[in-house]
Amino acid sequence: MQYPIKKNSLVDETIRTIRQHIRQQTWTLNERIPSEAELVELFGIGRNTIREAIKILAYLGVLDVCQGDGTYVRAVDDFSESIVLLNRASLHDHLETRCLLEIEIARFAARRRNAEDIQNLQALLALREKINPLEDLEEFWIRDRDLHLAIAIASHNQALHATYRYFLSTSYEYTKLFIQDEDLAEPDHPAHETLVAAIISGDENQASAYARALLMPTIQQLEQLSTT
Repeated sequence: MQYPIKKNSLVDETIRTIRQHIRQQTWTLNERIPSEAELVELFGIGRNTIREAIKILAYLGVLDVCQGDGTYVRAVDDFSESIVLLNRASLHDHLETRCLLEIEIARFAARRRNAEDIQNLQALLALREKINPLEDLEEFWIRDRDLHLAIAIASHNQALHATYRYFLSTSYEYTKLFIQDEDLAEPDHPAHETLVAAIISGDENQASAYARALLMPTIQQLEQLSTT
């Protein structure tokens, strides 16, 4: 049976179709998929398109091309689709996810911070205070980001830090919306001072509560606006 591919964006459509077959378990994990020639016949498209789609999926870790043996399914999903969804998320969803991450990051940071972490947090907090976001938004974002990344580093959880670091790298446009909208509650510097103080003192419950308090007022405002 043929599964014809649309003629527009052939490589993208081929990637999407191969993923669909994998998710539907037409080809299961660690199973060899049909050869290029068989896929050409199956999808009704050219060999070059098939080859390019396989190359991209191999780069993403979904497929594994074994020379002389064939191409195997190595993963059902990859991060690329998650990244697309993340970049399309609303300001509300972005802040809600960031809040969830920061609550646990603050908890672990309060539990695990060391002398070097404390020194870094104090220095970065002082630098953040010196910038007015309405005068230099980009520099403010950098200093605010550096402080929050230092808190993530103080959690001493490499996976959590890496996830949060990537999440922040996508957030500049959201930060601009957040700061420039005068109707939205913005976490002020004293709120950040309170959070850092709780982490330094080692109070896990207070640290997570203060981390939650930074963004929840804005999240609640956005929820109210969406219902009006």
